[in-house]
Amino acid sequence: MDKIGALWLKTGKDGKKFMSGVIGGKQVLVFKNERKNAENHPDYQVFDPGNKTDLPSKPDDEEVPF
Repeated sequence: MDKIGALWLKTGKDGKKFMSGVIGGKQVLVFKNERKNAENHPDYQVFDPGNKTDLPSKPDDEEVPF
């Protein structure tokens, strides 16, 4: 077998465990799929931490004009 990466188990601020590391030279975050409700759904999901477009943006209070 050829090694393609490494993951570290971590605990988030909310107490939930996740993994972070590098696979194929790319940084990744791995979370347990808490929405799994069928056998064909994945157990874990892999995310690119550099792509934050899926995260909701929080408005800056200083930018609100009123």
